[in-house]
Amino acid sequence: MFIPADIDPSQARLVISHELVHALQHQYLNLDSLVELKRQNDRRTAAQAILEGQATLAQVLVLMPEQKIESLPNLWNLRTALGGAQQEMKVFANAPLWLRESLIFPYLGGAEFVRWFDREYPGKQPFGALMPISTEQILHPARYAAGDRPDRVVFESVARPSGAVRYEDDLGEFEIRLLFEQHLGDDSAAARLAEGWDGDRYLVLRTGARTGADVLVWYVLWDDRAAATRFAKALGRAWAKRRAGGHGLRRSEIKQLLVSGVQVVRLVDAPPRWVGWKHVPAIRVTRAGR
Repeated sequence: MFIPADIDPSQARLVISHELVHALQHQYLNLDSLVELKRQNDRRTAAQAILEGQATLAQVLVLMPEQKIESLPNLWNLRTALGGAQQEMKVFANAPLWLRESLIFPYLGGAEFVRWFDREYPGKQPFGALMPISTEQILHPARYAAGDRPDRVVFESVARPSGAVRYEDDLGEFEIRLLFEQHLGDDSAAARLAEGWDGDRYLVLRTGARTGADVLVWYVLWDDRAAATRFAKALGRAWAKRRAGGHGLRRSEIKQLLVSGVQVVRLVDAPPRWVGWKHVPAIRVTRAGR
């Protein structure tokens, strides 16, 4: 780490305190193995929230040594209070919503979870078996405490005529919130619509060299039928806005399914003449231990 010679001493203390926490974390964890998890976007985001959340809380203590952590307001909700400061950072303020929120979440959302963890599990660290594995657990600590883990979703082999697999990953509850906030414009409603998430997986297929020929297949698992129905209806509205003006170029289909006893919503977005419409890639669901 390099510190400019002309930096303000108070800023230097904040930066150094943050980075020293990461140095300490590295003594207990292989940080690279966490932040470089492949095709496990949601789990990686949850891990980043722990790492950055701990470092952010350390900064708060350096900035306000007399401040009691438990007396601070909800740290994740502080992002709305940062709106004015964001406007002074022109590039950040003009960035897409998903990018701004994704950059802030590990620090503030993570700090709020770590504060809760320190209170509920004194003397322990959220590492190893105690590391959260989903943003659902970061957003809802009570679900973490209850051992609520997402079900595992795996795509079956893709029939060759349907296309070649270009990419595969998941979103998680936090990024599903962002999808709705981006397209429906209501962060409170977005939070409600994403609640009840139980796992997801998406697949992007390449069906040809022509631009716009890719196919998206996305399965989202839900705790119950009510949550699945609520999500499916809202996704229909959000996707219609996303595809506004592209009538006839793409076809999208949203269906509610029951897979291995789990409520599932499936979105398919593809060219109208995609041969895979009759044989949409299927999934296997492995129930998580509760």
